[in-house]
Amino acid sequence: MTFHDLTKAWQELLQSSTYVADHVTQSIEIPMEFFDKFQKEFNLCFIEPNDDTEFKSWQNGFFDTD
Repeated sequence: MTFHDLTKAWQELLQSSTYVADHVTQSIEIPMEFFDKFQKEFNLCFIEPNDDTEFKSWQNGFFDTD
């Protein structure tokens, strides 16, 4: 198993993040497209397909024959 795609997605997530702070709070803003891409790659590497709710949702939709 290679983590090249996961590493690339993590780097893109970091590069697209924005650090926001004021005298009370600190936060990091991440565009959803980069977060989603990282989450998918993370799940491929570390989550079993039967435990991956997004994968199961897609799989269930794929097999629906309405």
